[in-house]
Amino acid sequence: MCGIAGIVGLNNTPVVMLEDRLKKMGSMLIHRGPDQEGFYISNDRVIGIFNNRLSIVGVEQKIKLPIRSSDENYVLSFNGEIYNHKELKEPLVAKGCKFTSCTDTEVLYNGLVSSGLDYLKYLDGMWSFAFIDQNKKNIYLSRDVLGEKPLYYYIGKKELIFSSEVAPILAVMEKDPEWDDEAIVCSLQYRSAPPGKTLIKDVNRLYGGETIKINYETNHISSSFYKQLNVEKWKWFFDKNPSLEEVIELYEQEIYSSCKIRLPSEVGFATTLSGGIDSTLVNIMLSKYGNHKLDAIHGTSSLISPRKGSDISEIEAARYTAQQFGINLTEFFMYDEDSLSVHQQEASDCFDGILCESSPSFRILAKQAKLLGKKVLVLSDGPDELLNGYDVDLRVHNITQKMQKFSHEKRVCIKDLALTRESWLGRSQDLLNWAYLNSNPVATRPNHGGTAKNIMSELISESYKDAAFKKYGVSRDVEFMQYDSLDTLQRLSLGYLQSSLPDYVNTRSDRGSMKEGVEVRLPFLSTSIVELSMSTPGKFRIDSKGRGKNILRTLVDKNIGGVISKRNKYGFAAPFWMIPGNRDKIGMDDIINSSSIFDRDVFHKTVRQEVFKQGNERLVWMAYSLAMTERKLKEIRV
Repeated sequence: MCGIAGIVGLNNTPVVMLEDRLKKMGSMLIHRGPDQEGFYISNDRVIGIFNNRLSIVGVEQKIKLPIRSSDENYVLSFNGEIYNHKELKEPLVAKGCKFTSCTDTEVLYNGLVSSGLDYLKYLDGMWSFAFIDQNKKNIYLSRDVLGEKPLYYYIGKKELIFSSEVAPILAVMEKDPEWDDEAIVCSLQYRSAPPGKTLIKDVNRLYGGETIKINYETNHISSSFYKQLNVEKWKWFFDKNPSLEEVIELYEQEIYSSCKIRLPSEVGFATTLSGGIDSTLVNIMLSKYGNHKLDAIHGTSSLISPRKGSDISEIEAARYTAQQFGINLTEFFMYDEDSLSVHQQEASDCFDGILCESSPSFRILAKQAKLLGKKVLVLSDGPDELLNGYDVDLRVHNITQKMQKFSHEKRVCIKDLALTRESWLGRSQDLLNWAYLNSNPVATRPNHGGTAKNIMSELISESYKDAAFKKYGVSRDVEFMQYDSLDTLQRLSLGYLQSSLPDYVNTRSDRGSMKEGVEVRLPFLSTSIVELSMSTPGKFRIDSKGRGKNILRTLVDKNIGGVISKRNKYGFAAPFWMIPGNRDKIGMDDIINSSSIFDRDVFHKTVRQEVFKQGNERLVWMAYSLAMTERKLKEIRV
């Protein structure tokens, strides 16, 4: 895992003040790669590349960063992990490729040199990289298909600038950055900037699976998706009408394989163990492999661990799993005094548009893993999106079933009312979610799109009211698939797949964890498991009680019993700033009131009053993040 950055002169022209600007970018990415760093500047000063390294593979070996050929015609700046690099190395050696280390970086480099971008289809891993072919005057910027490793770029009149984070680009770009008001609206609605965008005009984010090619001599730009997800890969299996037991067996094999290949062999790692279905299953699978004893962390965000009905509490569930599988469990309180600065720092770096109140929690978890001497943190993100773990999506499924009783004309009428009325029948949010899925373009209204229409109308001026409409949840390649054959639950998951997972879920965890120099690994987001999940029909997804993630719940029941498998779903407890006193300690209200960003035309003049209304507490973090990020922009442009 690393940080990458670079500046390339367009029209093949030398870059002004290249060394100073490149060093400045590198200094802002130290946290991403504390173990090694390097710069490359071409003789003609057209190209400047920075790469640092958090060594996970080939820990004891030093490699030239960024990696390049002896004649410097090829240069690679790489951030990520290629899990199957060992098996990919053998055929490259057979081709005559030379290796000086056992790192995955060299495998990717030789693969790209020998096969070009077609090599991406062989990779099992996560990545963002810049690959330069100076013979053809091309630079390729690429992001993995699930978007686990974000990559940002700016193309100006004279130069291309790219980086693992937005702030280094803003610090060195030649023109003054401008806020993108439509992206701000989207972030208030969906807690993230639109896919492909940031909060700053012309500073873009690669889509999941996207590779762009820029010829820096002719300035020609093209975009392609070299590695695609096949959401019908397992259709043949489900066409055989398998039993639930056969489906469970297949999932168990795939999850185990994904966990196994993501297990680092050279550095220490920790897992998270919340007590929920997903993290429990990851810990079970990892505990089955090898002779190691797992280290897991459980962060509490309230003095009383959450519980519902007859459930055991979150912390009791984590302890139970740890005891059953011999896991070393470290418990800690997430909101101690040190978390004050973490929340301030995270709020100051929201150029990506991530305004989610739980984003600091990922950094706090990574910080705890680092305190335990770990370089890798295994998370269990993904199943809620892929296997219908959110109640809002299950309610859409229920509404869809009820709508079958109505005529087509009546369904159209209800859909139009849901899309246009601020409130209807007291259930506008659920009906609006259903309407999104049944109107063009077809879209999932995701769980993180929860800012209600009536609240948005009080925050945003009339001319921007439709700026965020269906920015998330629309699938790019529906026309290439047999979309009509998918059931409602599959369609809902598909909407999360190409936007929410890369540009919200994974962008959020990457930003938080890498601030602490800790790599996140996500077993549920392997290509194989994602493709299997998307092929899985609805009848396997929900149980007899209408609860989602039935397959994973059954797997947990099989391995540890109903004490865990029958528990309700829990999330993080009360956010940090809702704990009495914390809001004042970091001056949230004063900073929001004094920020000039809310004077922009995109906002209603009464936006601050709306933010502070009782019942709108979750808006406070979003407003605070915008205000703090505005402050940060002024600082880095000095």
